[in-house]
Amino acid sequence: QSGLPPRSRRASAKQTVEVTVNVQVDGEVDELRLEPEFGPLTVVDQAATPTATFDSEQSQWLWATPVQGTVNVTYVLRVPTDATDGQVYALDGRVSGAEIETVQVRGESTVEVNQCVGGAVAGTDGQIGLREVQRLVDAWQQSETVAGESVGLRQLQRLVDAWQQGERVCCGVSG
Repeated sequence: QSGLPPRSRRASAKQTVEVTVNVQVDGEVDELRLEPEFGPLTVVDQAATPTATFDSEQSQWLWATPVQGTVNVTYVLRVPTDATDGQVYALDGRVSGAEIETVQVRGESTVEVNQCVGGAVAGTDGQIGLREVQRLVDAWQQSETVAGESVGLRQLQRLVDAWQQGERVCCGVSG
């Protein structure tokens, strides 16, 4: 089986995004394997339930015990720093195992780059610091654009609030 249904996550260049792949197994499957393919997106972290082993040489998850029902794999992926607004990265992969009858794969199938003011200035962890706030205030005062957008007072205030509260800045949320 291969492919994922169309569902997308949004992220800014250089930031991370969490995606989950769900594999629904009808019956019982021995030696279930999941081989993800994320192209230029970098895997920062990953975890599987029920517990499985990740074989880094083969770039695949392997469940050593028979699997029934649903398995979930959650990935934290980093978007390349050179990503441009509107760029879409496909999430793909293959599922295999001994005597597979029916397998349904669900979860996100793409990551779309959604560049915005907040995402453009935030660090790779989505955090905004004093230096970034100062850069935004300067852009606002000088009517400059950031990520192709003019910085408005209301937008600036939301980003300052996020900085003061230590919140992550994401496009479509704080920016």
